[in-house]
Amino acid sequence: MVTCAIKVCAAFVLALLAAPAASMATFGQVSGTNGGKEPFVAARAIAVAPDGSVYVLDARKGDVQRVRRLTRELDPILTFGRPGSGPGELAAASDIAVDAGGDVYVTDVGNDRIQKFTADGVLIDERWSGTSATHIAAGEGAIYTAGPPLRGLNPRGAILFSREGRGGALAAGPSGGEIFQDVVDGIARIGPDGRLVNRIGDVVDRGAVGPGGLRAVGAFTVSAAGRVFVVDGILGTLQQFEFDGRFVSACTERSLRRVLVASDLAADPSGDVYVAEGTRVTRFADVRAPAVPCDETGPAITLARLVRADAGGSRRQTYRLQFAVAERARIDLTATASRRGRSCAGERVTPRRLAAAGPRFVAALLTVTVPRGCRLESVRLRARDPVGNVASVRVRPPR
Repeated sequence: MVTCAIKVCAAFVLALLAAPAASMATFGQVSGTNGGKEPFVAARAIAVAPDGSVYVLDARKGDVQRVRRLTRELDPILTFGRPGSGPGELAAASDIAVDAGGDVYVTDVGNDRIQKFTADGVLIDERWSGTSATHIAAGEGAIYTAGPPLRGLNPRGAILFSREGRGGALAAGPSGGEIFQDVVDGIARIGPDGRLVNRIGDVVDRGAVGPGGLRAVGAFTVSAAGRVFVVDGILGTLQQFEFDGRFVSACTERSLRRVLVASDLAADPSGDVYVAEGTRVTRFADVRAPAVPCDETGPAITLARLVRADAGGSRRQTYRLQFAVAERARIDLTATASRRGRSCAGERVTPRRLAAAGPRFVAALLTVTVPRGCRLESVRLRARDPVGNVASVRVRPPR
């Protein structure tokens, strides 16, 4: 068998968007952690108050049921709550939220109620007994609970809307009374009237997953800058979307070791993202508009795949190569093919379409052609960004 390399598309430049290229920031820039200060037993849920205080539900079935308030730098301020069924006590607490006035809500599942506390942990009242709520979020003039069903409630507890469906995790939008919920096929963006506005992400059970595709929604949150952060622990990515569902970026597992096993995420007004995971909470700074994708290696090539595109009867085999890469990155591609007794040299990978996939991020669709009888082994992509960061990936065709 003779193996030959097909050198293709000599270093074309992806430069579709007019904005200047930014330095390659990573989501994994840890700017604060409580590790070593006062570990959690089981950091289950997290919420950020308007003043920047961070509230963590530290709850383990049976022996630990408490809320811990931290500074923005994750230094401890106070702790309230304990196991039990009395006022201010918790049993199997599952979620936490903070409203615009700084009051704290906890879904007390074991006691089938929601309890409301002041910022300092003083019980205000026990609300909405019998809701079976496991998730909660506080938005603009409303509290949202999911059991199912999803309900929007005014501050007095009157029902604004009720929507049937999966009782998945919730995150309130920064304005406009919108609520976001984890549903079976992605994230649902729901308006103040309870009607679906649009869906975010596309959950694919099997087969290849393209940009914006998910295997399963893990933890997610929304930011004041209009971004939705979604963890997919199966794919090993943290993906960013615009509120209207447009895909922005996918960060890879190497830079997200803690995020991918997160139990909850929360974003503060400045755009920092807090991750609750096991015995610790971590703050990731400056993720409002990172240069993407945000792998530690630089201009990571993400979501790459080869798909057979010819009908099977032509004289050439044609494959579509799909991938996403940072804007203005310089790309080199090498295809490797083999055939008995004859060289496969001279075939080309030709760019067919480049399309914007988000700020400072582009998706590319190219075609790879080889003669019939010449077997395509792989395509290697190598990217270099304007400041010299390099990343590469090898993609193999389906067999």
